Amino acid sequence: MDQVTTSQGVQAHIAEAFGQFADSFARLSDEQLEQPGVEADWSVKDILAHITFWHNRMALLIATAQRGEPPATLRQPGEDSAAAVDRVNAQNYAANADRPLAEVRAAFEQSYQHALATVARLSDADLADDSPICQALGGSLLALIAGDTYDHYAEHLPSIQALRP
Repeated sequence: MDQVTTSQGVQAHIAEAFGQFADSFARLSDEQLEQPGVEADWSVKDILAHITFWHNRMALLIATAQRGEPPATLRQPGEDSAAAVDRVNAQNYAANADRPLAEVRAAFEQSYQHALATVARLSDADLADDSPICQALGGSLLALIAGDTYDHYAEHLPSIQALRP
């Protein structure tokens, strides 16, 4: 799909991709959702907790940028971006490992609604690369949104689809 550049278009793209992603695990049993090995040691439950974190982080970054504040960095001294993401993902995995599936699923749904509502409050002008939000973020708002929503769902979708008969 061509890159969308309007708030309404981005919302529609997120909703469509989320629907596909949610459908990928809708008919899986609780046992299947908690079975490790879907992606390395991760289960579908772990993937949902992972995406929940990134939904919430995206919403926080946007709110911070709307206030004109610089984004909080994940990187620690001497750490590159990839290492920071790996560390944060490992911390999130450990933090959610013992959470009940129902709780993780509810948090996942809530984080999706929060992410979608955050995007709904953006104007088309906010999405432009020269907007004050992009300047505060130090990069593309569209890339941030895509990376933490529809592109992120697409990244994990094949692993989950492989579980279905």
